[in-house]
Amino acid sequence: MKNTILSKAALPVACLTACLIAGTTLAQSDNPALSGLEIRAADGPAVLSSTWLDARAGDFGPQGLGVDPAVVPDSRHAETAPVKFAWALEGVTADNAGQTIARVESRQYWVDATGADLSSGVSLPLTSRGAVIRVSPLEAGGDIGIDPASVQLSVDGKRFDSTRSMMQVTDGASLQRLGMSVPAQTIAFKLDKAIPPGKLDLAVARLPADQKLVVHVFEPDSDWVAELDLPRDTFVAGETLEFGFGLGNDRGKVRVDSVQAVLADPYADRTWALEIDKADGTLTRTAPADRFVSGQDGLFEAYVYLETVQDGLTVRRDLKLPVSIVPPLAKFSGQTVATLDDGLTLEVGVETAVPGRFQLNGQVFGTAADGSLKPLAMAQSAAVIEGRAGSIQLQVDADMLKASGLRAPFEVRNLELLDQGRMFVLQRQQRALLLAD
Repeated sequence: MKNTILSKAALPVACLTACLIAGTTLAQSDNPALSGLEIRAADGPAVLSSTWLDARAGDFGPQGLGVDPAVVPDSRHAETAPVKFAWALEGVTADNAGQTIARVESRQYWVDATGADLSSGVSLPLTSRGAVIRVSPLEAGGDIGIDPASVQLSVDGKRFDSTRSMMQVTDGASLQRLGMSVPAQTIAFKLDKAIPPGKLDLAVARLPADQKLVVHVFEPDSDWVAELDLPRDTFVAGETLEFGFGLGNDRGKVRVDSVQAVLADPYADRTWALEIDKADGTLTRTAPADRFVSGQDGLFEAYVYLETVQDGLTVRRDLKLPVSIVPPLAKFSGQTVATLDDGLTLEVGVETAVPGRFQLNGQVFGTAADGSLKPLAMAQSAAVIEGRAGSIQLQVDADMLKASGLRAPFEVRNLELLDQGRMFVLQRQQRALLLAD
């Protein structure tokens, strides 16, 4: 509790300073000039100490804000009034892990072809029975009208009756009703279990020779699975991207004979080759710093194509993993002020390279009577910052704090700084701040 001194008369500054230096309160002073003063306890909020915790694997954020504003997308924010929200934090515990890695698996691949290619037959390696095949025009609108009767199938030179081997035949319109984004002229079917693994030759008659198509092969029952991962889903321009890749079955991973890998921008009109290390199973390159696209316009994507031969069978897998690459537009300044009144308020300083509307997210944990850390609230706030510096407040109101029964010390986890108008997550720290009495 702080003490507030209310004076009924002017008080010489030198006298007040002397009292403070001497370590006495005004009430204890013998100076007659201080007679008639009223001393009472203040009702202001208590200030908590706030300590930034050490960064850990998975945290990210710009080290500096050296970005040319001319190459930064315009902010599209419309709202300008500051807002604050908080609600009870449920479904997490203090022992929950923080951010997980970005990871995809694949039992599928794609083949680009023309009508002429399919007329003569395209080779599709299979590692299991029951594969699902889909043939679509590369672009919607192509009036190709694939007739199931025009499809021919053979494996390792052995011909199969397509009318008996094509199960669950469906068209694009039916797939669209199921929520799939495919052209209406698509044909899809599942291969009968009688068709063994091997080299499937797929031929389709009566297609326009110059029609561009794509053939999708999905092997849901295959033991062979490819994987691609990143330590996190967002990187700051200039950081090193290091993807991990692998191909294996229940007996373990195997060496991949052929690897192709590129990073594409959200418009898919520019690509960068990824450096391949087959021995380590890694793909690396520096996150591009010369192409910034608003998060509203899409994400960068890594495209990886793997192929190897195992036990006489060709295993082919394609993978795609999205990644957000953000410019260094803003970061936590390191300045914080935490106060505890009936509710809890945390003000976090923000440095910016460009004006915009920025958002702060944070999970707040508090201390229970037994000393354990318990979830309290998920808090979000947003405000416009016009200059090169500002602050945003997270707030847990009095009713929520009282109902929780939690007290200091508090901990703020998964603290995120976002650019609302450009749809970027600019900084994230899984264990961010310790707020103590």
